[in-house]
Amino acid sequence: MIGGNPSISEREKLYLQDQLKAEQLCATKCNVYSQQAEDPQIKNLIEKMRSSCQKRVDTLNTLMGRFGISQPGS
Repeated sequence: MIGGNPSISEREKLYLQDQLKAEQLCATKCNVYSQQAEDPQIKNLIEKMRSSCQKRVDTLNTLMGRFGISQPGS
């Protein structure tokens, strides 16, 4: 990287967009499953999984913002 602006290939951009969609889907599914779970331990486990997915969503959004990559569907 010379001059300050990082750059990545088009393939890497597509990979980041695809991964973001996958992590968003993971968080959404975990949210639904958590609401359906009756066992408190299962519910807690699913909520931890959702939290992990959401952290990855946040990280990917930050990374994509640095590279000026639009989010999927926008």
